[in-house]
Amino acid sequence: FYVQFLLTLLHEIFTVLTDKEHEPGFKLQCAILQHMIYRVMAGVPNTPLFNPSEYPGVADNKSFVKQKLLAMLSEGFSERMTQKQLTEFVENLFGPEKDIAAFQTLVRDFLIQIKEYSSDQWTDSSLALQLEQEQKEAERKRVEEARMQNVPGLMPVMQREEVDMS
Repeated sequence: FYVQFLLTLLHEIFTVLTDKEHEPGFKLQCAILQHMIYRVMAGVPNTPLFNPSEYPGVADNKSFVKQKLLAMLSEGFSERMTQKQLTEFVENLFGPEKDIAAFQTLVRDFLIQIKEYSSDQWTDSSLALQLEQEQKEAERKRVEEARMQNVPGLMPVMQREEVDMS
């Protein structure tokens, strides 16, 4: 199982963790990530996940997975974080065993760093989306209010414009 799916699962977990649309499930994603990393640290699987001839400097699966994670994170976040920051994060993932809360804090801090360093990109797109949503909401309210004013008795008393009868 690990030989076939470990790297793919790690990639997919980081894809989901770093996607703004997938905020729910953070605790479960961290628990799965922690379990997989601790299994690698414990020597599971026993067989190499890599071809020794392709990776001559790699001695074990732990080193290989660290190298692959660093390459994957560098590919996705090199414009947002320095290589040193990414290396520290990967080293901390494989550091001494942490309880789940400490592991979640580590991952949460990483996600916050990503958002801080890419604040211009996030802000521009988020601002545009927010403005568009506000405009659509204002238009929807205006249309609804106009519809309610055209039908006698639909408009709540507090919102009616009083007509001067004098």
